[in-house]
Amino acid sequence: RELRYFVRDDTDEGRNYVKRVRAFLHPSSLLFKENYYSCPYVAFSQQSVQQQNNSQFPTRLVLNGCSEASVYSLLLFGGKLAVDHQTSKISADGWVRFRGGSTTVAAMLDRLRQAIDRLLLQKSEDPTTQIRDHPVA
Repeated sequence: RELRYFVRDDTDEGRNYVKRVRAFLHPSSLLFKENYYSCPYVAFSQQSVQQQNNSQFPTRLVLNGCSEASVYSLLLFGGKLAVDHQTSKISADGWVRFRGGSTTVAAMLDRLRQAIDRLLLQKSEDPTTQIRDHPVA
């Protein structure tokens, strides 16, 4: 089974749908030889265009610095949350969609995100601050 990767293309802001671009992991990536992930999402730190000797596909998008991204990390750090009441789904940044969404769940996640943001800001302003016993931690 082959894993396939897609990256959101933000080059055209005017469309009302999300365009996906096929991407490939760089062979030096730790995830390159994996054929199964515990979660279906991957975060990456760098992307580059690689030339290839193929007249049909002369270039391809290559991802570096990849790691698995859990559902929790996407819900807590993955962009603005929105709820679709008709399908009961929550979307993160208008792209990644999760089942089981409701206004209550989205509000709880939003409050938790705000608390985590405040705690991280506090820690970055004063690295000696102990957060181990904080209720959010």
